[in-house]
Amino acid sequence: MRFLEFLKEATAAKGKTPAEKKKEAQEADNHVAITFGRFNPPHAGHGKLLDAVKAHGGDSGNYRIYPSRSQDHKKNPLGAQQKIDHMRKMFKGHKDAIQNNEGQRNVFDIYFGTGGAPEGVLAAAALQCIGGQMQTRLVIRNEDEKKRTIKNNKTIQKNWKRLMLLLAKALLG
Repeated sequence: MRFLEFLKEATAAKGKTPAEKKKEAQEADNHVAITFGRFNPPHAGHGKLLDAVKAHGGDSGNYRIYPSRSQDHKKNPLGAQQKIDHMRKMFKGHKDAIQNNEGQRNVFDIYFGTGGAPEGVLAAAALQCIGGQMQTRLVIRNEDEKKRTIKNNKTIQKNWKRLMLLLAKALLG
């Protein structure tokens, strides 16, 4: 059966233009690259960081920049809104990716708070990085969740090692 599916896909893709193939690849790529930092004050080196994050956004170009909300006179002279305004002026190519959400005060606020699977995956990944394990039970409540579970399971299996390495870097510095 898989061979027949392969043939159908191959013949369907045969007549597509490069632009159509690229658009399909972008739609299929649903990961997001993020960075979090003080950016206080923003400078040219931060521009290189933002370019690198954008490059890791994959075919979809999906990436986000999260400036911290911290402010003090010694290390963080600019307020959150001032910093974001300066960043959007300095890095015009990244203007739409720079996030301004008062509820996201640190990197954990960005990852957590969505509930369910993202929090579970991050907790399991963190435990595995330090040699631990986690056992969970997934409760599927409706048909939509069933479809998403099947789709996301394939994505997680494909990207698990990369996720572990990125999480280890984020947690361990």
